[in-house]
Amino acid sequence: MKTIEEASSEYSGDNNNYTTLFTQQKKEAFKAGIEFAQRWIDVKDELPEDNMPILLKDRNGFIKEIGFLIGNAFFVFNKNSQNGYHEIYNTKVTHWRPIELK
Repeated sequence: MKTIEEASSEYSGDNNNYTTLFTQQKKEAFKAGIEFAQRWIDVKDELPEDNMPILLKDRNGFIKEIGFLIGNAFFVFNKNSQNGYHEIYNTKVTHWRPIELK
């Protein structure tokens, strides 16, 4: 797997011999896109759409599971529960991030 730096160089056409300002701008734009895609969103700043599959992070920084928001509560999938998922307490969820960006 390529590093972000290798991918940005490939995307921009940078052959390490001659870097133009435009090439540098393309590299920075590529890196900004990667940063955007990898960011964790604080639940205090923004909540996901209802029923959108998301990754959840708890207050200890651990990635929980794939979950979703319904109304004011976060849920995760659980094969042992009656309806296939269970609520997790919102105080434990501090950040979320989409699984797929549109």
